[in-house]
Amino acid sequence: MNTIRIQTLTEDYFEEAREIENDFLADGKGFCFGCCPYSWCLMPQAGFASMHRRDEDKCSRYGLAIKDDEQDQNGCNVLGIIKLRLGTTPSNWMQNTMYKVTNDELYIDLLAVRLEARGRGIGRQLLEWAEHQARNVYG
Repeated sequence: MNTIRIQTLTEDYFEEAREIENDFLADGKGFCFGCCPYSWCLMPQAGFASMHRRDEDKCSRYGLAIKDDEQDQNGCNVLGIIKLRLGTTPSNWMQNTMYKVTNDELYIDLLAVRLEARGRGIGRQLLEWAEHQARNVYG
């Protein structure tokens, strides 16, 4: 049976989470500061680890969909990720020009599922985890 659990980011999964994030961003889905493709601004391994080691709150707002019973052909068992951000933390310099954020809001900055894992409800499970976090942890 394929059991998938949702948990917060821990150091054991830094590299797999970074890979999913970079794969998603490198797929041409957006622009960094509105001027260059995200694919030019991918997060290096050391930078991702350093940023998340320094900030435990950032890890607690980063959800992982993990397949416990087996790994894929690349040795990975993280199937998807979701990154949440508190309203008190602007995502970029333009955010406050478009919308006035408030302290009681929680935003989804990124939701990505590995290509080979799509269509199995993993994104829905990550969104349910995010809703639970918003209502019960940060609400």
